[in-house]
Amino acid sequence: MARVVFFTQAYNSEKTLPGTIESVLRQTYGDFIYYIYDNNSTDKTAHIMSEYAQRDGRIVATRKDTNNFHAYLDAVAGCCREHPDGFWAMLDADDEYKPDFLEKMLAFTHANNLDMSACGSDALDETTKQLISQRKIERDLFLSGAGFSDHFGHYHQFMRTIWGKLYSISLLRKCSFDKVMNVRYGADSIFAMETFRRSDRVGIMGETLHKYYISTKSVSHRWDPTRWETDHLLDYLTRGYLRDKCGVITPLNNKFLSIIHFNAIMDTLNVLLSAEMAFAEKIQIIKNIISHKKVQKLLAGNCAQDDDSYKKIRESVLNYVIYELDQILPLDKTPAAAGICNRDASVPGGCAITPESTRDNDNIFIHPARSKKQTAYNQNGCDVAFYELAKRIKTTGIDELLAEAVKSVSGYRSTDNEYYELLLKWYKNWYSVGSFDVGDRGFLNYFGSMYKYLQQHIEDLAWLYENLCDYRSKYQLKTVLLHWLTFKPDIREHGVEKTFAHYYDLDIIKCDENEVFVDCGAYDGDSIISFIEHYGGRYKSIYGYELTPSTFKKATDNLKKYERVFMRNAGVADKNGTMAFIDDCGDQGSGNRLMPNGNVLGRIVKLDDDIKEDVTFIKMDVEGAEIAALLGAQNHIRRSKPKLAISLYHKPTDLIEIPRLIKRLSPEYKLYFQHCPGQFPFPTEYSILAVIDPGFRS
Repeated sequence: MARVVFFTQAYNSEKTLPGTIESVLRQTYGDFIYYIYDNNSTDKTAHIMSEYAQRDGRIVATRKDTNNFHAYLDAVAGCCREHPDGFWAMLDADDEYKPDFLEKMLAFTHANNLDMSACGSDALDETTKQLISQRKIERDLFLSGAGFSDHFGHYHQFMRTIWGKLYSISLLRKCSFDKVMNVRYGADSIFAMETFRRSDRVGIMGETLHKYYISTKSVSHRWDPTRWETDHLLDYLTRGYLRDKCGVITPLNNKFLSIIHFNAIMDTLNVLLSAEMAFAEKIQIIKNIISHKKVQKLLAGNCAQDDDSYKKIRESVLNYVIYELDQILPLDKTPAAAGICNRDASVPGGCAITPESTRDNDNIFIHPARSKKQTAYNQNGCDVAFYELAKRIKTTGIDELLAEAVKSVSGYRSTDNEYYELLLKWYKNWYSVGSFDVGDRGFLNYFGSMYKYLQQHIEDLAWLYENLCDYRSKYQLKTVLLHWLTFKPDIREHGVEKTFAHYYDLDIIKCDENEVFVDCGAYDGDSIISFIEHYGGRYKSIYGYELTPSTFKKATDNLKKYERVFMRNAGVADKNGTMAFIDDCGDQGSGNRLMPNGNVLGRIVKLDDDIKEDVTFIKMDVEGAEIAALLGAQNHIRRSKPKLAISLYHKPTDLIEIPRLIKRLSPEYKLYFQHCPGQFPFPTEYSILAVIDPGFRS
């Protein structure tokens, strides 16, 4: 068989390059030469490849003076000059080939007289090495003549990358890679497209022989200012490829290309939205992307009017962009330390509502989004009770609200002393309330600040009520609000969830064997075990995050009998690194809080960076850090639309700010309120459930 030329270019790849080189040296077919370029790395990359070159004569190590992304094109030109026969294969400096890649690909190529052969790829988590997905076909596919058009939808995925292929050098000599030089993002697709264009026969194996490690540092995950224009260029070039290669673009291929183009724009928007840049700049780029004539044509649905799923995606993007432009508030600038999404009425679109706009002619508080004709609260007792409470909060002074609350709770001292003492005990333990008296500093701080916040955000509270999708949710929210104003003991009997366990309402949250469940604040594993039990042990994988070392150990012990459960001794946040937390709960460890002045240092991670596979269900109970954690998972939420079960009870502000944030991340979410107080005589353990498909309750 003919000699093979391997090629790798590397830049600051000291952590991954040894694995890449070893995978080549372990090939069962050994007649190859391996060129490695170091693109002027600042770490130990050059030293590593030099050491390997000294140990194995098949390796030729070269150090470049600059970090030239297109250095591989020089390598191809040199290969064509120095090795006129044989084959060429490329491997990125953070990927690997399986040991039999070369042997199988050569046999496959020679047996079928191919100009080029391709194999499938396993996509693996860079950190855990866990298999996330595969790029492969079910059986071997051979392309020639009309097959390049007939099977375009099947092989297009292999026309996006350089690696995972064996190119005959005679084929490479026919190719012109001038267009590759003009781009960075998408350059590999243009390279591969040119090789398909010049090939007479191409074979694709129905087997994965390449390992692709997914990293957030890769080009596909980083924002490139030219990326959205390159999306259009790739669509243009691919259509040109089909016309040149096949003479015509069939209606089926035209529709397929439109969907591919649209999904590329979607991916670009997701990368943009998670990029670090000024919000105004981000909005301007979104405007440029959406207003482009090609995107306008795609959004009009001219190529997919009969495709309901395509329409749904199209509407989702439009709704999201319109909503974001209307809000003009940066998600990535939200003060994570405070855990609050600030809403400024002076900002355009920031919900500046006058008192007059919140009342009808009968002086009853109504939500501003509803017209008077639409509002008929006197027909529903829950609506009447909620809006009477809302009116009372808005029109009553803070001092008067506090005095009324003290009067109400004091009455229980004589009528239900057991309830009164239990209530005082828990408010004292949780919120440092010394007594139910306006002169008590703890009472004044907690309830005074709560009433003030609710009064300032009463329109937002009404917005939440209106956006809850069933009356079980509305009734539970109303009951929580009533308790805060009157301390009525109703929550022990009414307005609470008594059927389903916390987070796992089977009428709302549907799960199956493909579930990727993420438990943020896993404690001792109890909520993971509850998830497994409630959904019949069906899931693909589970990720658990627990910050406290003692409870993390308990969790790992309690969960060791379950398969595919990956525990992390880390907290979740809007950044990666370390942060101090207060560990003042002894062995309980269920109330630790991330605080700059904490007494213990712990690791924190962004879910967007830590979990590479698509997630389907996220539960969060992280002691007031939920907003920062959601911001750290915003890419997952926007892209995959996972089911969300997020605690709201750690801070009064979370009741409003977290549902607002969820709706901003994805307006399609339907919201449900769940209150599971358990043994406690006051509102706690209440959460927002957010789903795209609400199961049986809507």
